[in-house]
Amino acid sequence: MKISVLKLACCLLISTLSFGASSKQYTDIFTVQLASEHALEQSVKFIQDDNSQIWLLSEQSISLFRDGKFVSFRTFDFSNDVLSGNIIDDYLYVATSTQIYQVSILDSALPITSVWQIKDHEIVDLVSYESSLLIQTNKNVYQLNKPEADQSSPTVKPFFELPAKFKELLVIPQGVLILEVNQLDLYSTEEKTWLTANISNKLKQVVEYQGNLLYLTQKGNVQVANPFNFYTTKDVSKKRLNELNAVTELISFNGAVYAKRRDQLYSIQSESYSLALPKKINDLFFDDNNNLWVVDSFGVQVIWNQPFNADIFKPSKANSTQYTFDLISISGTYALKGNRLYQQKMVNETLVWQYKVNFPHIKNVTQLIETNRHIWFVSPKQIWSYEKQTLLLSLELPISNHDLVLPHTDNNLLIVQSGQVVSISAVGKQTQIQSKELCGTTCLPDYKVSEYLLDGRTVWLATNRGLHQLDLATLKFTSTRLDLLNTQAPVIKVLKATKQKIWVVYPNKVAQMDKKSLTSMLYFTPNNKILDALTSSDKQIELLSQKGWMRLTTEQELTSDKPNRFWMQKYTNRTNTLALNTVADNVELSDSEQELKLLFNLTKQHPSENVFVRFKYTDDSKWSNIDTLNQLLTLKNLRQGRNQLEVQARLEGQDWEPTQIFSYVLPYSALQTKWLIVYGVIFLLIALAVFLYARFSGVKVAFNAVKQQAFITSLLESTKDGVWVANKDREIKSVNGAFKEITGYELKDIAGKSFPLMTEQGRNHEVETLIWQEVTKSGFWSGEVWSRQKNGTPVSFDLSVTRVETENKLSSKTDVTFVGVFSDVTIRKKSEQDLRHLATRDSITQLPNRTLFIEYVNNAINTSSPLNPHFAVVFIDLDNFRKVNESLSHLQGDALIKQVGERLSNSLDKGVALARLGGDEFALLIPNVLLSSEPRSYIKRVAESLKTALQTPFLLGATEVNITASLGVSISPENGKTAEVLMRCADTALSMVKRSGKNNCHIYRQTVDAAGTELLSLESELIGALDNDQFVVYYQPKYKLKEKQVSGFEALIRWNNPTRGLVAPDQFIRLAEENGLIRKLDTWVFKQVCQQIKVWQKQELSFGKVAVNVSALNFQQIDFCQNLKDIVLEENISAEYLELEITETAMMTDLTRGLENLQDLRSAGFTIALDDFGTSHSSLSYIKQFPIDRLKIDRSFIMDIETSEQDKNITSVLVQLAEHLNISVIGEGVETAEQVNILLGMGCNEIQGYIISQAMMPDDVNAFLEVGVNQLPDFE
Repeated sequence: MKISVLKLACCLLISTLSFGASSKQYTDIFTVQLASEHALEQSVKFIQDDNSQIWLLSEQSISLFRDGKFVSFRTFDFSNDVLSGNIIDDYLYVATSTQIYQVSILDSALPITSVWQIKDHEIVDLVSYESSLLIQTNKNVYQLNKPEADQSSPTVKPFFELPAKFKELLVIPQGVLILEVNQLDLYSTEEKTWLTANISNKLKQVVEYQGNLLYLTQKGNVQVANPFNFYTTKDVSKKRLNELNAVTELISFNGAVYAKRRDQLYSIQSESYSLALPKKINDLFFDDNNNLWVVDSFGVQVIWNQPFNADIFKPSKANSTQYTFDLISISGTYALKGNRLYQQKMVNETLVWQYKVNFPHIKNVTQLIETNRHIWFVSPKQIWSYEKQTLLLSLELPISNHDLVLPHTDNNLLIVQSGQVVSISAVGKQTQIQSKELCGTTCLPDYKVSEYLLDGRTVWLATNRGLHQLDLATLKFTSTRLDLLNTQAPVIKVLKATKQKIWVVYPNKVAQMDKKSLTSMLYFTPNNKILDALTSSDKQIELLSQKGWMRLTTEQELTSDKPNRFWMQKYTNRTNTLALNTVADNVELSDSEQELKLLFNLTKQHPSENVFVRFKYTDDSKWSNIDTLNQLLTLKNLRQGRNQLEVQARLEGQDWEPTQIFSYVLPYSALQTKWLIVYGVIFLLIALAVFLYARFSGVKVAFNAVKQQAFITSLLESTKDGVWVANKDREIKSVNGAFKEITGYELKDIAGKSFPLMTEQGRNHEVETLIWQEVTKSGFWSGEVWSRQKNGTPVSFDLSVTRVETENKLSSKTDVTFVGVFSDVTIRKKSEQDLRHLATRDSITQLPNRTLFIEYVNNAINTSSPLNPHFAVVFIDLDNFRKVNESLSHLQGDALIKQVGERLSNSLDKGVALARLGGDEFALLIPNVLLSSEPRSYIKRVAESLKTALQTPFLLGATEVNITASLGVSISPENGKTAEVLMRCADTALSMVKRSGKNNCHIYRQTVDAAGTELLSLESELIGALDNDQFVVYYQPKYKLKEKQVSGFEALIRWNNPTRGLVAPDQFIRLAEENGLIRKLDTWVFKQVCQQIKVWQKQELSFGKVAVNVSALNFQQIDFCQNLKDIVLEENISAEYLELEITETAMMTDLTRGLENLQDLRSAGFTIALDDFGTSHSSLSYIKQFPIDRLKIDRSFIMDIETSEQDKNITSVLVQLAEHLNISVIGEGVETAEQVNILLGMGCNEIQGYIISQAMMPDDVNAFLEVGVNQLPDFE
C-alpha cells in the first residue's frame, strides 16, 4: 500500500497531540484522506449541515466527508481564500473577501455563481442568523435571504452599519451582539430593537454560554456577566473561571466553551478537562458529536470522541494479585492461579486476596464455579467439587470435551451434552432435565461458549458467534445473536455493569448493553486488541489490552443534543463531481440507469462502527440485509415499472431507524413487453405438440420397462448387501431393505441427495469427492470407508460404486445410473484396530511405541517436499529416573512415567507426535508444517515448554518427586534421510547432553557425532588406564610471599596415555565422574600422596601440607571419611600433613551429610580447604557453619584482575571475608608480577600458579625446594 507524503506528514504532526485526564475519551486519531483532485490550501473552512455532513471548503474545491475520507463534490476556482461557508436549504453559500458564491448541493450540473460582491470594502465573515445569513464586512452587515420560489438567486439587503469602535460581532440565541471598546450592543431578535450595556473593563472577546456572557479581558482573565438579564439555563462556576488566567482566546462550539491558553484548551464547565493542541494549527472545529477536526499546513486530522474515558494504568503492588489470576469466580470471592486457590476477605476494612490451598491433581481448569456450599473446578475432561468450609473433595466426575457446564441452581451445575441435559449436585446425584428427543438433533447449541454471566434465571453466553442467552427455566438457547452487532464479531467476555446493563467485550471493542432494549454504547480500540477483562469494585470495566491494563469510565465531558436522523440521497458520480438528490416520495430513473445508488447518513460513533441496512419491496415479506462500513447502498437488477421500496438502517449496537419508503419508476424495455409474451406463447404451443407425440409413441416401451424394473427391485430386496441407485446427478432414487438395516436411513431421509459418508463433524466431502472423481474417470471404485449410521454410531463399509449406462428407448438417449453396493465390515475393522493398537501402543502411557514411532518417521520422510523438507526427531530421557525405581519401587516408577507422558502431551502443539520408546525414554516427531521458517528456534521453544511442564513436582502417593529431562534432536534431511540414521543422531545428541550436565537440549551436528565417537573411545581407554598404571601424580607448590617460603603442594593427577601423550584432567575427569571411575581415582591419588609424603619425610624435606582434591561424588559417600582414615593409618603417616580440597558444590549437595563429614575429617587431623570459592553458591551462612581452614580464590577471578575492576572488587571482598572469619586464603592461577602485587595489596599472602612453578614430577620437588625457590623474584 502506498502512503502519500501528505499522510506521512500528518501522522508525524499529530504525534504532538496529547490529552488531559478526562479527555481520554478521545482515543483514536486519524489522518483524513483528501480527494485526489484537490490540493489542500493554507486557508480552509469546515461547515456541518443539518444532516450532520462535514463539508471542507478551500480556494480550489468543495469536498464532502464520506466513509472516512473527503471526496470531491465540486471543483471551482474561487480566486481568493475561503473565509466562511453556510448552508440554507439546498444551497451552499461560500464567502471570500469580495464575493458570495451560491452552490447547489443537489444538482452538480448547475453552475457555481457569484450572487453578491462588494468593491469598496472587504467581507469578513458569513454567519447563520435565524433562517438567513449575515454577511459581515469591515463596515456594514448585510442580510442574505434564500431565493424565492420563482427566483434562482438570493436577495441581499443592508441590515445595519457597524459602529466606528467596533471590535467583534457575535450571533447568539438572543440576537446579534456587537462588542465596542466600552460597551456592548445587542440587536434583540425578539424585540426587534437595539439594547446597550456599558462595560468597565476593556475586553478582547465576548461569548455566550447558557444565557450568560463570558468576558475575556485584556489581561487574559475570564469573567461572567448578564448585562441584558437573559434567562440562564446553567450557572457558571466562578471558582473555575478564577483558575483560568493568561487566556488568549475563547472558543465556542455546540454550546460548549473552551479557554485557549497557548496550545492548550480548557473547558469552562469542567475542572478536569484539558486538551493539548498541535503547534501551528490554522483552524480547529468541533462537530455535532464533539469530534475534533484539526487543520494545519500539511493536512487534516480528526480525533474521534468516544462515550467512555480510557485510562491506561499499571496495577499497584497492593492490588496486583487479581490481575494475574487465571480464573475468578462470578461472585469475585474465589480465584485460581495455576493449582493455587485464593479467597477474597475483608481485613482491616480492606478487601485482600488470601492464599487458601494448593490442589496438585487438578489440571487444565477452564471454569471456576461457586455454588452455596461448594467450589467447582471444570476442565475439558473432568469436574471436581470441593466443600467450601473444609476444602475436602466431594465429587470427581469425568465429562466429554464437548460438554457445556453452567451454573444451574444454588447447589447444582447444569451439564449440557449432545444427547441430554443433566443437573448434578456436589455429591454426584444426577437428574436428567431434558432428553435428546426433546432437544432434537442435539442438546448443544451450534456455537462455542467461551465465557458466561449468571443473571438470575438467565445465563448470558459469550460465544464465537456473538452474545447469546440460556433461559434456565426453559433450558432454551437463543439461536440469533442478541447484541445487534455484525455476525462476524465474537464475544470474549460478558460481565455485569449495573442492574440494567452488562459489559460485552469483543477483540476490538467494548459494549455497555442495556439488557432490556439490547442497545449498546460502544467503545472502539481498533489499534489495541483486547485480550481479557474484569470489573472493578465500582463495576467499571478494566481491560487487558496489547498496551497494558486500561480502565473505562462513563464520565463524559461533552454530549450532543442533536438526535440521529436517518436520511437518504440518490447518488450519481459524474466527472469530478457528485450529484446528491434527496430521496423524497418518488425517484425518477432514466432508461440508461440499471442500478440505484443510495447514500444514507447515520452519524457514526467511530469509523470502525458497522452500519446495517435492510431493504425490501413493499409487497415482499422478507428483508434483504447488508452490513458494511460504508454508507452507500447499490441496488441492482431493479424491477421495471413503478415499484415501492422500503429501507431501514441502524448503527452497530442500536435499534433500526424509522423506515424510509419511496417509489421509483424504471421504464420497460422492448423485449419485456407484449412481444416477449407473444414469443413465449408460440414456444409453449410447439413444446406441447412435441411432448404429446413422444408420449403416445412411447407407451409400449414404458410398459416393458415397468416389468423389467419390478424384477430388478425383487432381486435387490433379496440380497443382504446394502444397495442404492442414483441418477446421473448422483441423486439417490431407490434403496433396498439392507440399506436401511445397515445405515438406519429411510429413503425419505436421503432421496434426492448423494450417498453420504458421515464423520463426527458432518459429511466427509473430501473422501466423497475422491470416490466420485475415480468413478467419473474409470466408471468404477471399490474400497473400505468409515461413515456413521443415522444415530451417530460409527460403521465401516466395504463399498463399490459403478457407473451404468443404458439406452432409453423412450427418448432414444443413453441414461446414466450410479449403483452402490456395500456390506458392513465394522466388526472386522474394529478387531484389526484393536490388534494394531496392542501392537503399536505403550501399555503404561497408551502412547505410540517404538514400532509406531518408526512408522511416523518413515511417513514424514515419504511425505516431505523439496519446498518444506524439514522435520525433527527428538529423544527425551528422564534424568536420574533410576533413583525413583530404586527408592520408591518400580510400580511408583511406572506411575511417574504415566504422569510425565500426560504432562508432555498437554504441553505440545497440535501436530507434534509423542511416543514412549521404553524405560524412561520418550520421543517426539515435529512435522515440517511447524518447522517451515526457523527450525532451531522452534525446537528450542519446544524444549523450554517441556522443561516448564516438568518443573512442577510429581505426586507419587504422599511423596513429591522432582524430575528433569535431557533432549537430543536430529533434523531431516541435514542429519539423515532414513529413520534409523535420524534416530541414531538424536540418540548421539542426547548422550552429549547427559555428559554435559543433563537437563538441557542439544541439536545434533556432524561434529557432535565425531566428538561422540571420540568420547566413547576416550572413555574406553580410561577404564583400562588405572589397571595399566597410566596415571601419575604431579605436585604444584604453594608459596607464602612475605615469608618467602614454600607452604605446601597440591597433588594433581595426569594421564600418561601411550597413544595420546599426557592428557590434562579437564579432558577425563568429567568422564570419570559419569561412569563412576572417579571414586577409584580419588582413592588411588590419596594413596600415592601418602606414600610420597613418607618418601619426603625420609629425605627430611620441608614440604608443608600436601593438598588433595576430593570429588563431589566421593565426598557424599557414607564410607568416605572412614576410607581416608584407614589409608592414613595403613600408610602410617599423620593426617596433619594432608589438606583436603573440597568444592562448594560437593558441600552443598547434602548439607547434613556434608557438615558431618567435615567435622569427622577435621577431628581426625585433616586440614579443610574450600576450593573454587566464589564460583558457586558462596553462602556466608554455610561458610560460618562449616569447619573450614582455608579459602582458595578461583583462578577465574585472578586471570583478569589487572584489567577488570569487577574481578578486582570481588577478590578484595573474598580476602576481607576470609580475614574476618579467621580463615587463611590463597589465590590460585597467579601468572604475573602485577597480579602478585595486587593480591599483596589486598592482604592475600599465599599464592599458587605458574609465576611460582608449574606442576612437577615428585623427583623434581627436591631440586625446587633447594634451588628453584631461591631463584624466585622478590615480590614485596
